[in-house]
Amino acid sequence: MNKLSQSGIKFYRVQKGETLKELSARFNVPELVLINDNKLKKDISAGDMLIINAYNLRIYEIKHLEKIDDICKKFLMTKGEFIQINGIEYIYGGMKVLTKLTE
Repeated sequence: MNKLSQSGIKFYRVQKGETLKELSARFNVPELVLINDNKLKKDISAGDMLIINAYNLRIYEIKHLEKIDDICKKFLMTKGEFIQINGIEYIYGGMKVLTKLTE
């Protein structure tokens, strides 16, 4: 099992006739989170691949010279949580990692 599925991130292919409202209820994730996580600009269509963020995590891009401790403080995480969710101990500017939604 990869780190994403362990952390509650799933990928889901939209089936014909499904709506964001239905998927929101099925996966217990607010519609706005589905929209934001997937950068949706229009309604979903059959065949679309969605990120389902079951533990309210978000993708965050590391800023130049930012440290793990800075990110943990910003998103109210422990260093242990950060490492467990991402499976990494070193970061660099431009890298994408998972953080809590809190900021």
